[in-house]
Amino acid sequence: MPQYLGDGSIEVGVYITQPHDWAENLSLNTQNIEAIKKVILDEFEGWAPELLQFIRHSQNAEFRPLYMLPVGWTWENRPGVTLIGDAAHVMTPFAGQGVNLGMQDAMMLSRAIIKGANSPAPKDALSNEIKSFEKDLFIRAKETATLTNDLRTMFFFSGLLRSVIEQVVLHHCLLSPGFIEIISGKNVTRLPHLLSQVPFLLPHAFRDHILDDVIDEIQFK
Repeated sequence: MPQYLGDGSIEVGVYITQPHDWAENLSLNTQNIEAIKKVILDEFEGWAPELLQFIRHSQNAEFRPLYMLPVGWTWENRPGVTLIGDAAHVMTPFAGQGVNLGMQDAMMLSRAIIKGANSPAPKDALSNEIKSFEKDLFIRAKETATLTNDLRTMFFFSGLLRSVIEQVVLHHCLLSPGFIEIISGKNVTRLPHLLSQVPFLLPHAFRDHILDDVIDEIQFK
């Protein structure tokens, strides 16, 4: 998963499923980049040479275990304290929405604090506003965590690429209603149940033609 950075370099994330102590058991450390590249290249043997070049040209490496709270995780409200960002809903990066969700948390919490502080009885009002904020956070976090977890499962599929690529596209439509509008010609409002609408909005031409073209372009072995 390459990402172009502001300094002109490319950061490449390589995601694999291994035991938590995998790197330690192989005696891998970030000072020996060549040993790390060999192990990673062995993991992706048979992949397209163009993709493997990202690994071969890497100049440094860092191991980062990924963690995620259970989808739908909540907590009991406690007066005087609340959570936002990763503390409230840490998740894996496969939907690319964690930072956006955390920033939205901060904005919504700020509004709740301002509204409560400006009320005639600020102490009680603030407590009620925080409770309402948390209820909204739980809904937003569950929606994004569900998408993230579904995409995480699809990233580590077994079998043919054709069996999962369409589902990955459909899940991303949840976050990009404009994409649906372009290929379907229909106006779509972003709703929590949008995903259930997607298969009916996509024309057969997308599945039968565009999907085939995408798969043909990917040199998957």
